[in-house]
Amino acid sequence: MMKRNDSKFNITVILLCIAFLLAGCGKKTMVRAPVKVRPPAVSNLKCHVRKNFVELEWQIPPWQKGKKAGRRIAGFEIWRATVSPSDRNCAGCPKKFVMIGSVDLTYPPPAHVIGNTILWKDLGVKVGIEYFYRLVTVDNDGNESLISNTAIANVYYTPVAPKIVEGVATREGIRIAWDDPIKMVNGESDMRPRKYLLYRRTGDTDWQLASPAPLDERWYIDRKVEPGKEYDYRVRTEAFQQGTPTFSDFSNIVKVVALELPPPAPPDTVWVLPSKDGVGIYWLQSGVDGHRIKYNVYRRTENGEIIKLTSEPISKTFFLDSNVKVNRVYKYAITSVRMGKKPAEGPYSKWVEIRFVPL
Repeated sequence: MMKRNDSKFNITVILLCIAFLLAGCGKKTMVRAPVKVRPPAVSNLKCHVRKNFVELEWQIPPWQKGKKAGRRIAGFEIWRATVSPSDRNCAGCPKKFVMIGSVDLTYPPPAHVIGNTILWKDLGVKVGIEYFYRLVTVDNDGNESLISNTAIANVYYTPVAPKIVEGVATREGIRIAWDDPIKMVNGESDMRPRKYLLYRRTGDTDWQLASPAPLDERWYIDRKVEPGKEYDYRVRTEAFQQGTPTFSDFSNIVKVVALELPPPAPPDTVWVLPSKDGVGIYWLQSGVDGHRIKYNVYRRTENGEIIKLTSEPISKTFFLDSNVKVNRVYKYAITSVRMGKKPAEGPYSKWVEIRFVPL
């Protein structure tokens, strides 16, 4: 009789413990139903804090080879958890994710799709709140992926936009310089770590980053410009709030016309050597203000005829002329070519002479 009561008591305790574990740790959200073959999950979700909104960015993930079987990605669910300042001291507390939106790839708006990249704005954010974002991929059969990586946005006041104060064309390229007020839009000083993003466009083209990486300094020389061409520039500040990038508005726009440069000078040093296969022509690379330089090779025969040996400018500083005859005298010269939409070729180098006798 005693053993039977103990058994009932133990079962009751176990059931109570299970119920406590299920109910006491917060509501379990974003549990995925079992699927035989899930659509691919997003692994590169990131977010940027802008003025009055958070922008999410991710790439559409590819299907694993052999697992697509006629299925396609139909869209994405966007989930968000909110952590107020009073809750930030509880690092281990569970976060309640709530679905706040979705993107249907057949009609993406209000999302913006650029190639394989999706941009989506969360307009329902407040200053001082920390937001956690996750995505779920959904295929055309309604199957759901595993949960994406988590992107965190610490929403705070954005920096005041910088102001471009210099746009000058030089022989090196176009130099752009700007001032940063080091303030937030609420008027307070902004001592957060910061970098700068400089953008460039020409004509009706889209804005592109002028530098390959964010800038630490408040100036930049754009060397990838074409002589005589006009360029527009603008810059924005990227401040970091607990690791989250917070962007300012764009600065003013300045227009600068790149200098019309004179034709590039030829290499100073050119020499020739015979070989069993022909005449090898060698030269030292031209240093022309950091612009992209290639070369043409010319040959002058005994009767004065000048022949261009390169069908198009070459990057290397060596050329083999195999179309030569034994015991004939040849002269060679090199020209430098500044590459671009309108390549500019400079004058001949000093002519060097050789009587070809194969080794």
